[in-house]
Amino acid sequence: DFNVGVCLDTCHAWAAGEDLAEAVEILRSLTGRVDLVHCNDSRDPHNSRRDRHTNLGSGEIPTELILEVVRAADTDVVVETPDGDEGGGQKADIAWLRAKL
Repeated sequence: DFNVGVCLDTCHAWAAGEDLAEAVEILRSLTGRVDLVHCNDSRDPHNSRRDRHTNLGSGEIPTELILEVVRAADTDVVVETPDGDEGGGQKADIAWLRAKL
């Protein structure tokens, strides 16, 4: 009734111990939608309860899981790793996604 969008953050889900392979399907079954993906890798292991973003392909989330979420969601994607990080920030992450997808 409030027209609230649903955003899936790959790092948040990973840190919470969620199964990324099923994350889009689970969210859609609960909310009927996924409107945006915050696409980030994680500095920390699965189920660590630590939300520490890092550049795509340089963290703990397997590459194929990240790409599977983006493909399954089939919606807009935002990368959040700040520019100036060792990995090159958002520009590097956008290039990484374009090359892999």
